Amino acid sequence: MPKAEQVSDRTWSGSLLPALVIVAIATAASAVINPLIDRTVHWDIMAVLMPALFVTFAILFKKRWV
Repeated sequence: MPKAEQVSDRTWSGSLLPALVIVAIATAASAVINPLIDRTVHWDIMAVLMPALFVTFAILFKKRWV
């Protein structure tokens, strides 16, 4: 049986860029959509949530889990 190929981890720069794009799109969507549905953007929540999501996505991309 042939050995399964090991996939190497991505570089950090290759992981941070897609994570940044995802977080930027989510922030922009929240800023546009929430006022349209008569809700205000809770920036104090976003200030905690988006950096946490950025770190999470960066690690997921680095480990090639996404």
